[in-house]
Amino acid sequence: MRLPTISRLYGTTVRSACVALLSLVTVSAIGATSQAYYNLSPIAQYIDSAIRADDVLRNSPVSEEWLLSRDNLFAEIYIDGPQIFNGIKDVISQAQHEVDIVFYVWDENSQATALIGEGLRDAIENRSAGNKLLVRMMLSDFEPGFNRVINKLYNSVKKWNLDKSKVTFQLATHPHGAFGALHDKTIVVDGYRLVVTGANPEKVHDDKPDKWHDSGYYFIGSVGRSALASVDEAWNYHGRHWDCRPRSFGFDCVDSYHPQPSRPWLQYVYSGGNIPMIAVGRKADGSITNATNNPQDVAWLTALDNATSHVHVETPNINDDGFRAAVIRAATRDVEVRLITSLGFNRKAVNLPFQGGDNQEVAGELLGIMRDAYPAFADKLKICWYSRDGLEIMVGKPNSHVKYMSVDGDIAIVGSGNMDTQSWNHSREFNVVVDSRAAVQTMESELFGPDWNRAICSVFDFYEGNGGTQESMCTIGAIKNKTINLKSSAYSHCDNDEARSVRFRDVIGPKTLTLFDHPDRKREDDWTEIIIKRNIKSKLISTFQRSFEDDDVRVIYHRNNGLDGKVSSMTLTSDPASPSFDFYEGNNASQNLVCSLEAKNSRAINFKNHSQCDNDEARSIVLYSLNAGHKLTVYDNPDGKKNDDWTEIIVKRDIKRKVINTFQRSFEDSDVRVIYHKDNGLDGKVSRAEISVVVYPQAPTLTSPANGATDVSVSPTLRWINSGAGTTKYQLQVDNNNNFSSPVYNNSSVAQTYRTVSSLANDTRYYWRVRAYNGVWGNWSAVRNFVTVTWSASIGGPSLLTPGTRGNWTANPSGGTYQWWIRSGSGAWSSAGTFRTYVKIMGTNSFELKVDVTKNGVTKDATHDVFSSGGGGCLDCIP
Repeated sequence: MRLPTISRLYGTTVRSACVALLSLVTVSAIGATSQAYYNLSPIAQYIDSAIRADDVLRNSPVSEEWLLSRDNLFAEIYIDGPQIFNGIKDVISQAQHEVDIVFYVWDENSQATALIGEGLRDAIENRSAGNKLLVRMMLSDFEPGFNRVINKLYNSVKKWNLDKSKVTFQLATHPHGAFGALHDKTIVVDGYRLVVTGANPEKVHDDKPDKWHDSGYYFIGSVGRSALASVDEAWNYHGRHWDCRPRSFGFDCVDSYHPQPSRPWLQYVYSGGNIPMIAVGRKADGSITNATNNPQDVAWLTALDNATSHVHVETPNINDDGFRAAVIRAATRDVEVRLITSLGFNRKAVNLPFQGGDNQEVAGELLGIMRDAYPAFADKLKICWYSRDGLEIMVGKPNSHVKYMSVDGDIAIVGSGNMDTQSWNHSREFNVVVDSRAAVQTMESELFGPDWNRAICSVFDFYEGNGGTQESMCTIGAIKNKTINLKSSAYSHCDNDEARSVRFRDVIGPKTLTLFDHPDRKREDDWTEIIIKRNIKSKLISTFQRSFEDDDVRVIYHRNNGLDGKVSSMTLTSDPASPSFDFYEGNNASQNLVCSLEAKNSRAINFKNHSQCDNDEARSIVLYSLNAGHKLTVYDNPDGKKNDDWTEIIVKRDIKRKVINTFQRSFEDSDVRVIYHKDNGLDGKVSRAEISVVVYPQAPTLTSPANGATDVSVSPTLRWINSGAGTTKYQLQVDNNNNFSSPVYNNSSVAQTYRTVSSLANDTRYYWRVRAYNGVWGNWSAVRNFVTVTWSASIGGPSLLTPGTRGNWTANPSGGTYQWWIRSGSGAWSSAGTFRTYVKIMGTNSFELKVDVTKNGVTKDATHDVFSSGGGGCLDCIP
């Protein structure tokens, strides 16, 4: 985006009034800091106060009067190299007097350097000859040999081939040591336009798919004067100046001196903004020091120590001890810290002495401290890894090179500084504190928010020691399925043959992590399956050499001679546990693993020409994760002929683990049936294995009647959904017991997906289920139940009888059990028999009958009055 010049930011009348007023005021007076904090946020106040301490100011590249400015505009944020350097080109193109360019690295053949040249060309296009634009350029001098850094700068100047009557170049380099270098990345135009960025003009930021991720920020206002003061300090006190021109012999660039320009044009220009900004940098320090008494470090520490809600940080490295301690302090104050960093970035350099270590070790240490020492606040620190696609962690380079911190949504600190030992303790840096909630909101929505949403927080952290001890030696993302060879360069951040334990962090299940001793994942050596059964916040697997199961995971160790400290490859899949047969050299699954055969598909394996299974070695076998119907046949004969020993192992039901101690014994239990066909012995002589895998039909889905339905017909039609291609018939069972011990209907030849069942009893709860057949029977469906239409008890028989006459009374309905009762008047009931029909000779007294009918587990009763015709009889009399 090309922004308007300052003259377009406000109307002519306002501009004229401002110029008239400000012509009476010196630049230094306008820029001087007021100690009144009327428009600063509390955190900005704390920072501004803290950096003015005498011992801190001594290490500031910016003088005290230019630390704070209040009249700034946040013009734009740039994301990634093409946008950053196109933005820089547009800013440079608006130059009227002076352009100051400071970088750590310079690649003369990058797109970025070409864009800088285009910006300069645009800036001088309409200038008159002799009215020269001053361009000062400064780099860190990290290549002092023949291919010197200054040569790269001069080569770019020559490539640009700008009109020398319109532009003057002054070139300089800054001393570069193992400790202490120029790490600034700033562009200042006319003292009031400023771009700060983390990106250097290198090919890694060219417009290509594998470019680095970075950010840049364009500000207008007196903060540009603050940045110019930092450039002047480096230029005047630390710069080596060069005179570069074609020479007939020797180097084209020789030592020279370029004094600071007088800048009569440098006057205050109103930016149109009112954002307070604080310049926080540090001078280079070449000593071995851990001092933090400089404005940059003090600003970071003050921000972290005064955060009340949340802190967001994105940085290539996180190894400085001061930063790490401040992060812990913030999190244990109940402040949420979200940290995005880069995996394997500059891994070799950061592992050198005094450099703090690589990110995966530091992340493991920080999270371990929170987990072990401050468990109540463990969730407050979230460390996630930069990802371009939200599926896989970026490893090494390219990666994120962003330098960003925001606190409570009030302030952001952006610039050149990383959260590593070099930036905190040694390098020269320049950063800006932006005190504006609106500006921070823009940075969050365009930079940190999208990066956080793509960051990978779900990981496996592998450790050198058992129980999660020693160093974290490998971090693997747990989102995308993958196959990993730890010997490959793609996983250079991981050490081969080192891991002994793993911690799961925010892993989403179900998934299966499988670890192998063999780099090509062959199953002739140790391997371990970790089946993740559900989402896991944090879980430690202390060793890879123990099988166990709990609510979170099932771990299956396929033993040979040990896997801890020998992991060379792994896979992450969404598959369940791998059905397999593990053959062992000794009986009872003892001695070494001969080989492990996956049992997902039917196949035959000839051990004489198999790359993993040794011929004539196996004496026993362990079955893992097999379904009913799996069958394994092992032979002495390599061609599967049955004129020598052979053994069949048929799996009768789903099993997780089963040891077959020998191939020379027939037996049967609830899990397997083993049939040994004896000749002269099979143990230690197995030459062939045949695996038969049965594909079971899906369990049907019952549809009608609804589960728990009532008043269902005693001849209902039961319906279900087809179990898929290959199903030839169904078995339907109906029972009044939910264990189906004695079905009232049992038909295993149902061809359709429905069946009418007749002659069910009234008022009875029935249970029903269905399974499908496609050559083998599949699992039963879920069980449903229903209740048939209701029934009532009644008594059939005479109500008036002559004395001496026999009466018969019948209880209804039939098919139940019966209990008769008799009484006269309101007396107690007396038992009168248990047959369906009650018989009695009528006397002179009337009486009352009652029957209890029990049918299908339900009991109901009925009563019946019987009167005597002999006179004098009464219901109130005892018969």
